[in-house]
Order: sequence, then structure tokens, then C-alpha cells
Amino acid sequence: MKLLRRCLLFLLSAFVWLGTCHAQKVLIVQGEGNAGFAQAASACVSAIGVAGFGASDIAVQSSGAFAASPPSGEPPRLVITLGGEALTAVLKWIPPRSALLAGLVPRSAFERGVKDAGKRSGLALSAVYLDQPLVRQVDAMRLMFPNAKNVGVVFGPESQSVQAVVASTLRSRNMELLAAQVGA
Repeated sequence: MKLLRRCLLFLLSAFVWLGTCHAQKVLIVQGEGNAGFAQAASACVSAIGVAGFGASDIAVQSSGAFAASPPSGEPPRLVITLGGEALTAVLKWIPPRSALLAGLVPRSAFERGVKDAGKRSGLALSAVYLDQPLVRQVDAMRLMFPNAKNVGVVFGPESQSVQAVVASTLRSRNMELLAAQVGA
């Protein structure tokens, strides 16, 4: 049910992009090894079809097939990626004047991918993040381990900035943070 809600939110965002981009073509690149990506891609194709785009306007590829052979010729106006692998592959290729809507990715993966690829002039980027709120994660831990007093978290270069928020959220649930730092 949660996946369905996320897909619907994702599709709503896609329609906004479709309306603003006047897409001539839509390319959906889905991650591999997860049935959720295939279901989300299928839902995107159905919803885009309902919006009036024909089957010839929509292409779906796996991230592996895309990475091995990116499209040539006229680039699509809208590229939808589903998952981190798909996002990484597309960011290496996507031309200017295309719009990219990334879905089913954590915020940190999207931001890292965009930073590593370097934002190109004329490229419109957006994402629907997969992240769960920290409070929800801590509440889930509390349900799984009701007697837990301490929670160990390993922070890396990208996550160090949230250490104080994690500690505060844990304290609000009567738990203490045991933090460790790792480098790259």
C-alpha cells in the first residue's frame, strides 16, 4: 500500500513535468533486481498513456540495458528513473534540454548523483525521495526492540551532518545514541 501511494505521488509529479515540458518522448529507466521497480514502471506507463501519450511516445529500459547502450538520436524530453542504479546511469548520459524526474531513491543518493555528474546548463532536475522520516525509523526500532536503551549508528561523510538530529530524536524516545565515524 505504501509503495502504491509513493507511485501515485511520483506519477503526479511526472504529470507536472509532462505538462511543463511538452514531452515529445518519455524514457523510463528502471532499476534491476526489484519487482517494485517493474511495478512502478508499469504504473508510469499506464498513467502516461491515460494522459494522452501513445505507446510510441514511451520507452522503458532496465538500468543495465541503458548503461550498455544509451539511446542515440533525438533525446527524450522527459526521463524518469526508478532507483539509484537507473539514476546513476542516466546522469552520466542525459543531454541538456531534457527533464529528469528521479523516483524511488534516497535523497542522499539523488544529491550525490547530481553532484558527481555536475549540473549541466538547461537540465531540469527533480526527485521523489524514498526516505522514511527519522521519527518513523526510531519508532520502528522501538517496536522491534522495546527494551533497547542504546542505538549504535555508524556515520559517514554524507551522514555526519544529521548526527545531532539523530541523537535528539533518540533522546525523545528515551534512547541514547552510540555513534561511530568512518571515512570515505
